Amino acid sequence: MNPRVLTILNHYYPEGHPARDILLQHSRMVARKALDAALQVMEEGPDLNFIAEAALLHDIGIGLTHASDIGCHGKHSYICHGFLGHDILKKEGLPRHALVCERHTGTGLSKEEIQKAELPLPPRDMQPLSLEEKIICYADKFFSKNPGEAGREKPLASIRNQLARFGDHQLERFDSWHKRFAPTPKKSAGNIYWDEFSLIRKLTADKKDPAIPVGPGDDAALLLCLQKPVISTDTQREGVHFLRNWMSFEELGYKAVMAAASDLAASFARPVALFVNLGLPPGEKEEDILALQQGMRQALAETGGSIAGGNICKAEALCVDLFVAGEGGEFFPRRSLAKTGEGIYVTGFSGDAAAGCHALLSGNRKGAAPLIRRFIKPKARFDAAGFLSDAGVCCLMDISDGLAGDALHLAKASGLTLALDPHAIPLSPDLLAYCSRYGKDPLSFALTGGEDYELLFTTEDSMAEKLRTKLSDITRIGTCLESSEGRITGLPEWADHGFSHG
Repeated sequence: MNPRVLTILNHYYPEGHPARDILLQHSRMVARKALDAALQVMEEGPDLNFIAEAALLHDIGIGLTHASDIGCHGKHSYICHGFLGHDILKKEGLPRHALVCERHTGTGLSKEEIQKAELPLPPRDMQPLSLEEKIICYADKFFSKNPGEAGREKPLASIRNQLARFGDHQLERFDSWHKRFAPTPKKSAGNIYWDEFSLIRKLTADKKDPAIPVGPGDDAALLLCLQKPVISTDTQREGVHFLRNWMSFEELGYKAVMAAASDLAASFARPVALFVNLGLPPGEKEEDILALQQGMRQALAETGGSIAGGNICKAEALCVDLFVAGEGGEFFPRRSLAKTGEGIYVTGFSGDAAAGCHALLSGNRKGAAPLIRRFIKPKARFDAAGFLSDAGVCCLMDISDGLAGDALHLAKASGLTLALDPHAIPLSPDLLAYCSRYGKDPLSFALTGGEDYELLFTTEDSMAEKLRTKLSDITRIGTCLESSEGRITGLPEWADHGFSHG
C-alpha cells in the first residue's frame, strides 16, 4: 500500500480530531468488504491494492461538512463530502482515488439527477464506471457512520429499503452488483465439509510430546512445569492479514505459527505448547483444515513445540488465533532497555515481505517470487536469537509492523531518541530489482511495511563486531542518542508510522 494513504489520513484527521475514530473504523470495514467482493470477480482482474487504498480514502471529505453527530463541524451539506473529497485527493496527486470519492453516493448520481433534485453538487455525472469504483461503492452501502449503527454490517433488506426510496434505478443497480459481488453460499455435499466432532478427532490424532503429558482431546492441557513461562498470541484473519487466493492452507498454517513464534524468538524463549482457535466459515472443506494443521506442524518442526489444544467455531471469515507458551532463557530482553550510545542493529533484509504482499495485491508478480515467498513463508529468527542471547543483548524486538513503526515503539519504551540512517538499511537485491521494475521506493517497503520478522536490537558496537563472527547478517542502521519522550530522526517525513492490521 502507498504509504501516503495513511499520511493523508493522518494529515486531515490527526489524533484528537472528533471524526477520526469513526472515519477510520468505517473506512477499514468498507475496505475489507470491498476486498471480499473483489475476490468474487478475480477473473476480471480487479486492482486489489487500489481498492484497499481508495476504500480507506473514500470519505476523506466528511470533515468539511456539517454532521455534528459524527464529529464533523464544517460548513457544507453532508452530501457534498464526495466531491469535496475528490478535490482533496486530486490536490494530493491521487486523481484515480479522487473519482471514487465523488462516485460513491448512493449507487452513483447522474448529472440529470443532481440538477432535478437541485442538489448542492457540481452538475456532472458522478456514477461509478470502473470495476474498482463499483466494488467500493457496493461495499460502502453495508456500513453507516451514524451513532448506533457504526461498527456493524447492515442487513441486506435495510440497504435495499433505503435505496428504493431514491428510485428503482438505484435499487436495480445495487441488486445487479450484489448478484455479481456477493460471495456465493457454499452448499454441503456429503461429508467433504467440516463436522466439528469428526474434525476434532482428526486434528487431535497427533504424536505425543513428553513436555505435554495431557494434550489435545481432553478438556484442558497439562504441561510440565515451566520455570520461566513466556506467552504470546497472534492472529491471522482473512481479509486483514491475507486473502484466500494468496496461499494454500498449508502455507497459511506455516505462516501463522512462524508469526506467533517470532515473539518468543525475540524474548529468548523456546516454544513448548501451541493452542489454536479456528474460526471457520460453514462451507470450509475438511481437507483444507487438515492441510492448515499440517502447515502448523511443519513450522513447529523448525521452531520446536507441539499443538496442545484449541477450539473450533463458526465464523464469517477464516480466522486463526494462536496462543503460544514457551520456556524463557536466562534473561528476558525488553524493548525498554536501550542505552544512550549503543548502536541500532537489524538482522537480515528489511521490506521483502511487504513487497511480496504488494506483488500479490497489485498483480505485479513478474520477478517477485522470492519476495512473495518471504511474505508467505517467513522464518522466526531463533537462530539469531541464540547468538544475541549469548552475547548479552538486552534490548530486542521482532520487526512485524515495519522498521519505522517498530523503531518508534523501541524509542518510546526506552525514552531515547533513535537516530536512524535510511541509507544503511539493508535492502535485498530482489527488493531493489522489484522496485526498479515497477517504479516503487524500496525504503517505503522497509520502513512502513510489515511481517519481515527479523530482529531489531541495540548493543555496544564492540559487541556487534564480535557477533558478526557468528552472525554475519547484522547491519548497523543508527545510534541511540539522548533521553527524550521517545522519537526517531533521520527518516523521510512520510515514514512516521508502521503497518497497521486494523
